[in-house]
Amino acid sequence: MKPTTRLEFLRHLGTSLITLGLAPQLFAETSPIPSLPTIPAAPSPASGSFISHGLSDGMKIAVTFDDGPNPRITPQILNELEKRKIHSTFFLIGRNVKAHPELAKAMVEQGHEVANHTFTHPTLSKLADAAVADELRRGQDTLVAATGVTPTLFRPPYGAFRRAQAPLAVAEKLDILMWSVDPRDWARPGVEKIQGTIKAETKPGAIVLLHELHTQTLDALPGLLDDLQTRGFQLVTISELLGRKV
Repeated sequence: MKPTTRLEFLRHLGTSLITLGLAPQLFAETSPIPSLPTIPAAPSPASGSFISHGLSDGMKIAVTFDDGPNPRITPQILNELEKRKIHSTFFLIGRNVKAHPELAKAMVEQGHEVANHTFTHPTLSKLADAAVADELRRGQDTLVAATGVTPTLFRPPYGAFRRAQAPLAVAEKLDILMWSVDPRDWARPGVEKIQGTIKAETKPGAIVLLHELHTQTLDALPGLLDDLQTRGFQLVTISELLGRKV
């Protein structure tokens, strides 16, 4: 059946182009990881863009950690980063920060960047706007109370965040951060698999996703950090990767 309205025509056109491999999913409203946006090169208010890659005109990359702080895992991650003078961005769950504020504070004291990963780690794409706003606000408040720092970055759990929900992040002055390299360390695929995926997929401007959950990540971390530095990559925070922090 032929499209009968302009909107139907555009959707039909977009679907056809996607099928032919000639266009991104322009109409995938619920797609959890959107196509790469234009990255601002200087500080600016949150735009509502989904950012999954940084500037690629140098050797900077960001290795990031989700789901902390974890009293069993976090101190060892911080130790490995400190040994190599590396600064990272930690996307923290508010209730974990509330339980272990000293670990969030230690991250800031060591020069790391702390960011919002909601308060309870729900699937935000399934929640009403009021519930999403509450998760973001409670996450912000908990991090400010623990560290004195107001986060400017937010990563939705599971990458599940609809484009229509972006204004809720903007209201909290939060940029929406995704990733470009995912070794799925949360699934415990094995140390060699974690290291191999990161080694194969990391390019200038990459945002690497890791988690403060399992010992496999800890076991993989020294080797992968050493490999990245040996290859000439400069490991920085997200804000530094986006040119927003000197």
